[in-house]
Amino acid sequence: MSDGSVDAPEVEIAPPVWFVRVAQVAAVLVALLGVSGGVGAIGQGQVSSGLFSIAGGLALAVMSWDVSQRRVTARGDVLRVRQWFRTVEVDRDEVEEFVASRGSLFRWDVVAVRREAPQLRLWVTRMLIAGRPRRMGWLEELEAWRTSA
Repeated sequence: MSDGSVDAPEVEIAPPVWFVRVAQVAAVLVALLGVSGGVGAIGQGQVSSGLFSIAGGLALAVMSWDVSQRRVTARGDVLRVRQWFRTVEVDRDEVEEFVASRGSLFRWDVVAVRREAPQLRLWVTRMLIAGRPRRMGWLEELEAWRTSA
């Protein structure tokens, strides 16, 4: 008899490759602009403005790079959520359900409602390039994974 992990459907939610590349190029460009603008401002004697430019550019670059790395995968009984430069692993038994939750006026996210831990928002589902049918498909994939035994 199977242990359930072999028959469980796999889940793979990730940004398209072109979106990943655009986010990574944007991260590098923003970092370069922030650093070069900051160094220029410091060279002109505006130290606080220069440091602010460097910090702001690097912060935006880090956020853009993070967007390129977000993904949700499930193989077997473990759901791996990679976001905000960390990976959270959730066992199938910990998830009560997956629900759609409004993320903003124009988009919504998929949220893993866990039995004993706080809800886990799957930020990768917040892609504006993915329409409602695609996000509903992700929700169905996740529910199929959760309910498979």
